[in-house]
Amino acid sequence: MFKKKLFGISLIIACILIFIIPGKLPEAPSGGMFRYEYGFPLRFITLHQYNPTSRWLMTNLISGNRSIAFDPVTLVINGLIIYYLIGLFFPFSESLKEKSPLKDKKLFKYLGLLFITILLNYKLPHNSNSIIQYIIPDITNGTRTLHISSFPILILFAFSIGRLFDLPRFKEHNKILLFIVVIVVVIPLMVYSINFSRTAFHTIAGSELSALDCDFKNSSIDFNHINDDEAEIKVRLELIDYTTKDKAFKVNVHIPDQWKLFFGVEYFQLPEMYTTEGHNKITIEEVLYFEIGEGYKLLDVLNFRWRNETFYYELYNDEERIMLKDHGQRSSIRLNFLTIFPLINAI
Repeated sequence: MFKKKLFGISLIIACILIFIIPGKLPEAPSGGMFRYEYGFPLRFITLHQYNPTSRWLMTNLISGNRSIAFDPVTLVINGLIIYYLIGLFFPFSESLKEKSPLKDKKLFKYLGLLFITILLNYKLPHNSNSIIQYIIPDITNGTRTLHISSFPILILFAFSIGRLFDLPRFKEHNKILLFIVVIVVVIPLMVYSINFSRTAFHTIAGSELSALDCDFKNSSIDFNHINDDEAEIKVRLELIDYTTKDKAFKVNVHIPDQWKLFFGVEYFQLPEMYTTEGHNKITIEEVLYFEIGEGYKLLDVLNFRWRNETFYYELYNDEERIMLKDHGQRSSIRLNFLTIFPLINAI
């Protein structure tokens, strides 16, 4: 039976969450306005600003905005999701009312196992590999790589989800809806808690460049154009700042030994001094030109399996320098847990 009063409370909770959960990471635009999106699990408020201020809604409302967009339909959907969640953890069934989720040890046990699964698959700081990839290394054969570390992750995920769904409080619920709730709400909250912990740590520690990390899946090094005499190389780096401090830095790209011979340089030095200016996410795109070294031809460069090599992105200024390690294997057989469920990265 649908409870109107409880649904009203669910809508209020959905509205409160926009002040508690920070908005989506804004990317520094090449021109135009910044876009901040708020709402959980689905975003229903969008703010536009010419100058970035904060991921927190209240700060942005006080500082002023160019425009605000509100989607009432998405708000209602969020209310329905929260209504359903309340019914899951505080069942309307009389037989389960006395059993608070705080007293349900098995509930916490399998949610904890699910969280460990997410944590094992979380990328290490300043590294493109996850924790599980260091415990169970990948297998590389020629240009192909098998991420065998994904198999225990999937097994742990399936086991924890199966045990959760078998709990008495979830017996009467549709398993497809339960699975959607886990993917859309529970796992993103777990990922958010890890990211929030990183932000809190760097804020308390007063971190500078060490608070920066790379979104490796959206970063790349590739050829724009190449012939027997010259190579045109495009470098794209997407960086995440876990604090709001302004940072200025330069970038060196440390390349494989074979590329050092091909292009006659020890590393690629990007030309600009880059700044975060309080942005939570910035994108660096540069095109570099190099002459191909004497004794090497176009086919030598193209036949080198550089996509399987490891690159290092060095961010530095006068006070500090950090190294971001981008493992190769871009042309790989990937069974990555967070790739299979892209909604996990919703926050």
